[in-house]
Amino acid sequence: MYRLMYYIVIAGAALLFLFNAPLLNLVGWAYSTGGGSILTKIHPSFYLFFIGAGVSLFFGQRRSWALVMTPRFIVYLIAVLALLGRAIFITLAGKNEGELSSIIDTFLTPLFLLICLYVINPPDLTKIGMALRIFFVCNSLMGLVERLVGFRFIPSFLDQYINQDRAAAMLGHPLNAALLTGTLIVYLTTATQTRTRMSLRVPELLLHTLAMFAYGGRSALVFTVAVVLLGSIMVRQEAGGPKVGMAQRLLPFFIIIAGVGLVFLPIPFIDATLDRFTNDTGSSQTRDSALQVLGMLSFDQLMTGINVTQRETFMTFFNTPAGFEVSWIALTVTYGLLATIPMMIGLPTLLFGTARPLDRSAFYIAVLFMIVTIGSLSLGSKSLLLSQTLILMLVLTQRGNLAIGRSAIDGRGQARQSVLPQPRP
Repeated sequence: MYRLMYYIVIAGAALLFLFNAPLLNLVGWAYSTGGGSILTKIHPSFYLFFIGAGVSLFFGQRRSWALVMTPRFIVYLIAVLALLGRAIFITLAGKNEGELSSIIDTFLTPLFLLICLYVINPPDLTKIGMALRIFFVCNSLMGLVERLVGFRFIPSFLDQYINQDRAAAMLGHPLNAALLTGTLIVYLTTATQTRTRMSLRVPELLLHTLAMFAYGGRSALVFTVAVVLLGSIMVRQEAGGPKVGMAQRLLPFFIIIAGVGLVFLPIPFIDATLDRFTNDTGSSQTRDSALQVLGMLSFDQLMTGINVTQRETFMTFFNTPAGFEVSWIALTVTYGLLATIPMMIGLPTLLFGTARPLDRSAFYIAVLFMIVTIGSLSLGSKSLLLSQTLILMLVLTQRGNLAIGRSAIDGRGQARQSVLPQPRP
């Protein structure tokens, strides 16, 4: 039973990080292209985590059931059901453009993922975490090569809407790659329980910092710096808990100094990223347009959303073919405030509630995610970002004995398992 769950988590995580939308389309899984079965519009990882969660709950796994009964899970579940119900209504009305699959992939998959992850023991989570760190090293290297040669190895239909020379590597979109790479940087600079020595963390950090310029995500770049500085300044030493040493506090400043040093080097893609701060090729205008759309909706439209024909009319009028570049506005326009407001409460409740018993770096990862996803389409469309972020948070930021599926040693030297992570003292 346990080995089955472990393999499901490994396979699901591999699918989430290796098979983005463009790659699924290339291999024949019609994920974001026209045609194909409705089943292929949902990411394959959903089916794995759905089966895993069902098996875990059916066989009465205590950790899974204890998670399901937590307030954060229930609040988030209610929010998902509100959006899911609205998406089903839109689909049954006949005028839809993937609203149902978007909610399933973006918000429902993380629920099943969490149920599966909470079964896995800390040593196995650590193995998955190391595999993910190796993946991100390879991904950052791939992103740098893409930017140097001037094209992406995995083409995307979004290339017609955004600069093709911005790298995306294996993560499908430059902004997704920037946010998830920024998540690794936040973890490496703020974690107190990582087993990686400082001498090994620094080269990894420098590689990811350079890759951030290759992806060109301005929000992720700026707020990653802000969050790691916040983590360095806001240090609370807990009695009997892990200590944050001086080297740990100074590490973010060394990384920032290194980043500033890169700015002065004659590297074309770094100059191109810096130019985006003064010439964003209309990116800011698309966000302003999203705000204007809200003012143009009637009260009923604001409460329940508008259909796909009306959305396309607005996108044509404001010349934003990729969508409304503010996630919560995109959700409001599509599903309405009545369905979106519960998620505005449920998402931070889930993220910060999940982060609470973990290493301090989990909190800063949650902060980065909430800030950066506001200023992009991300969660407002079909996205794997929330699932990917939760996996990174839960497998990397284990906090000693307070990790998921916390192991304790009893007086006879035998390992025993608690139900859920315990709160911080």
